[in-house]
Amino acid sequence: MLKLVLLEPPYVFWDRTMDRIRDGEESVTGWGVLVLAAVARQHGYDVAIVDAKGGGITLEDAAAQVAAHRPDVLGVSATTISITNGAHIAAAVRERLPNLVTVVGGPHVSAAPEATLRAFPEFDYGISGEGELALFALLDALAAGERPDELIGVIARTDDGGIRANCRAPYIDDVDSLPFPAWDLLGDAFPHRFGPSIFNYRCTPVATLVTSRGCPFSCTFCDRSTSGTRGRYHSVEYVMEMCRQLAAMGTRHVLFYDDLFTVKKKRVVELCEAMIRAKLPFTWSCNSHPNLLDLPTLKLMKRAGCWQVAYGIESGSQRVLNVVKHEVRLPRLKETLRLTREAGIRAKGYLMVGHPTEDVASLEETRQFLAEADLDIAQVTKFTPYPGTPAYPTIQQYGTFTENWERMNAMQFTFIPNGLTEDILEEYFHRCYRAFYSRPRVLFGVVRAFAAQPSYIPRFLRYSRAYIAGIWRHRRAERNADVAAALSSATDQVRAAALRFDGLWWRKFAYLGSVYGPEWWKRYSPPWIAAIIFLCVRRNRRGAIANMRRVLGAQGWWRDHWNGLKVFIGFAHCVNEALECLSPRPKPITIERPAHDPIEATIKEGRGVVIVTCHFGNWDVAARTLARYGRPFNLVMAREINATTAEYVRAAREAAGMRILLSDSSVYGPFNMLRALRRNEILALQLDRPIGGEAARRVEFFGAPALFQGGALRLARLAGTPVFPVFVARRGPRHYRIVIGTEHHVPRHASVDEMDRVLASIVAEFEDVVREYPDQWFQFAPFWPDDAAAGPTIAAVPRAGTTDRAAARAR
Repeated sequence: MLKLVLLEPPYVFWDRTMDRIRDGEESVTGWGVLVLAAVARQHGYDVAIVDAKGGGITLEDAAAQVAAHRPDVLGVSATTISITNGAHIAAAVRERLPNLVTVVGGPHVSAAPEATLRAFPEFDYGISGEGELALFALLDALAAGERPDELIGVIARTDDGGIRANCRAPYIDDVDSLPFPAWDLLGDAFPHRFGPSIFNYRCTPVATLVTSRGCPFSCTFCDRSTSGTRGRYHSVEYVMEMCRQLAAMGTRHVLFYDDLFTVKKKRVVELCEAMIRAKLPFTWSCNSHPNLLDLPTLKLMKRAGCWQVAYGIESGSQRVLNVVKHEVRLPRLKETLRLTREAGIRAKGYLMVGHPTEDVASLEETRQFLAEADLDIAQVTKFTPYPGTPAYPTIQQYGTFTENWERMNAMQFTFIPNGLTEDILEEYFHRCYRAFYSRPRVLFGVVRAFAAQPSYIPRFLRYSRAYIAGIWRHRRAERNADVAAALSSATDQVRAAALRFDGLWWRKFAYLGSVYGPEWWKRYSPPWIAAIIFLCVRRNRRGAIANMRRVLGAQGWWRDHWNGLKVFIGFAHCVNEALECLSPRPKPITIERPAHDPIEATIKEGRGVVIVTCHFGNWDVAARTLARYGRPFNLVMAREINATTAEYVRAAREAAGMRILLSDSSVYGPFNMLRALRRNEILALQLDRPIGGEAARRVEFFGAPALFQGGALRLARLAGTPVFPVFVARRGPRHYRIVIGTEHHVPRHASVDEMDRVLASIVAEFEDVVREYPDQWFQFAPFWPDDAAAGPTIAAVPRAGTTDRAAARAR
């Protein structure tokens, strides 16, 4: 008995370092491979399946898995973005099994038969069209010692080194004659360990079904080389028997992956009625053309278990739709989306940017459409003219096309329309996503989806980590060159890094999760999010690790990185609870206050107070608590690094009772601060801002000189007010401890040396607190610059009253 292995190779992305992004992609074995395996068994073959699409499987691992079966024939099912990897795996297997016969099938070779075999000598033969008949005609001919040159659907190499591509394999009219998919070859993993893309299923386990072949529509971007334009449908009873088998296996959600599940309304109604009668235990999703559904049909689909319908929208510009999908009219499309959600079904939209004839006006129309569309989920990709699509033969008339199969993945602009540039397309690609996912209703829906299906979370985090890290690696050289040319100081470089991830969109997303998310999300998502950011922000990661190494001492590579990660995790928890605290629906917070509060006594005397703190713990929680003193509270802060978030942060803090004074707004800033103190108000400033300036002083901190800001002491001297160090340490979920240090006075005529001694005493108190709670010092830039040793340094001031825990750590 001949051994046949059917392989689905991993995808290739635009950068080899991005291959791990497959962790977030589908891990569902292709329907065509499962059916082909079942047909192979009918023909007497011993068959196995190797699915290398998901899970980050390397080419070497995939080749080893194939070779372990010791096949006589290797069948590779490949698309344009996986054909290259398929060839590499075939070559690696042949090195181990020299007599191996390799056959390639799938949409790519069906669309470009001669070009594929010419480009990849690793493949002996190709199959054009549906393979259930042509593949086994080829294998039977080879087994009989006959030449397959003239077999229909076969692509073969000729004796003179040429390639002969015969006409495409005939379509199978009676699709019910095909056996059910060979699900058993997937082992115990099916369906329990299989997962489609997140947000595409309601619950797990998940399985896929294809109930028809062919699509009658003529979209210019769609390849119908394999299945054709004529619809061929499984009978209702055939489909129901497959559904019953999946239900018996424990399936709880089914994805109907037909090109157009709803193309025949009568059949959809019959299927839905049969599902209702059968009382199937799963929900399901499907794809549809925007013109095909009405409200009664949608309501029937909902009763039958339909959870989501995905529509091919493609563009928000009617002019572009007239070119690429001429049957669609935007008013009808929008009405279909509205009816879908009215029926209680989620609506998903597929769109692309960069179509032929696209211009800035049409891109803006698509962005505006996404800002208003009645969708729950949207996926935007980049137009790619694949071989076999109607757009492919004439694409050069509409712009510049670079045909590189490894890069033709709908995530890279290989086609640039006339009059546009890649930069413009890339900008609008991101604008479209921002326009949709910055909408509160959409964000709330995403949060609810995470709450309803926690299995999304680890896959989303893995996908996000790979995507963000890959994007930043891909652009790092160009970005760093721009930053180096534009920025001269280390502080500016840190600010430039913050611009990449500290935008308003992320603030709003975090706000929704912190305020409206379920309790488990608030408790357990911050560490995961912090870990992703820790992996992505290289400069900030190094800064946190370097600072913790100074505070805790060098403890080895793994321990040093863990200490740095704990800083990110602590910061994520504090941001989460600060957003909740500043929201209209705050949760109760436990705050430990000292038994004796010297600040309250000072306020009662009718004097202003200067509070000094650092980037430590959760100051937003403390600031709201300090409002109980009954005096206006002024928070001095630097202008937000990212201008898009400045007004957002300011409004949130002022709504919580704080008055914001910008330290870098103008030369009048210090006068406004002094005026507040003379009105007997509270003024809070930070000492550890990573900037220089006249007020910056070198103070010994953890045994080495570091810069601290002395401006607060100058203000206290001029206003005649006391200075209190105040730090807010997080003890646990919604549990904080306020540490109030020693009251300090700066005489009216104090010298620079006297003020330096006060500053050194305050820094010593801060050092004690950091020793006790090292992972709550949220300083993400290296705090001990190399040049800090130059010039005089203020010696550390030993303090009495250091806590036992801090003293133990110091020893």
